[in-house]
Amino acid sequence: MTSFSDAAPVRRRERQLGSHANVSATQEAQAFGHPKADGREPYILHIVPAKAIRPSVYVLPAPVADDLLESEPLMGSLYANLDRLRPYALSILRIMTALLFLQHALAKDIGFPVVGPPLRGIFIPAAIIETIGGLLLLVGAYTRIVAFILSGEMAIAYFMFRPAKSFYPMANGGEVEVLFCFIFFYLLFAGGGAWSIDKATLGKG
Repeated sequence: MTSFSDAAPVRRRERQLGSHANVSATQEAQAFGHPKADGREPYILHIVPAKAIRPSVYVLPAPVADDLLESEPLMGSLYANLDRLRPYALSILRIMTALLFLQHALAKDIGFPVVGPPLRGIFIPAAIIETIGGLLLLVGAYTRIVAFILSGEMAIAYFMFRPAKSFYPMANGGEVEVLFCFIFFYLLFAGGGAWSIDKATLGKG
């Protein structure tokens, strides 16, 4: 194992890496096994995690340290931008899911865009729930409550009709119900996003 004295002369760099402060075991092994893999002097990389009491010190070969130090700001900027856009992406997911879901409601109600099952028996309350719930979800009103109800409805619909045909959703035709169920379940916790009535009135997506 290469010690700090063996690594001299070295260049010391300190970097606040936050949650990205971990160095993989592979990189660490490479660093200690090949401190001068490319002929250049190694770095002592003084890594200070955001929530750590003590910093971690690694002796890294120059190319590994360069990659770590140069890629971290780029990836950090990318993740920050994606995180900033997350509420809008959530709204797009909600709106598109509601539009697709409304097709099933309208097929039962008015036979558009295709003729749905006959509007009788259990399909009457299903059509009412799907129409009202789909419209509320589309505009992002009472998103979490609506998502909870619709997720439950999709679970009931799946277990009432699909398992008798096959255990596997691909074989029993229940993939749509499963996807809707878990998207609604996610919206129960995530809310409606930036473009929603909930956000405009309550200040919370």
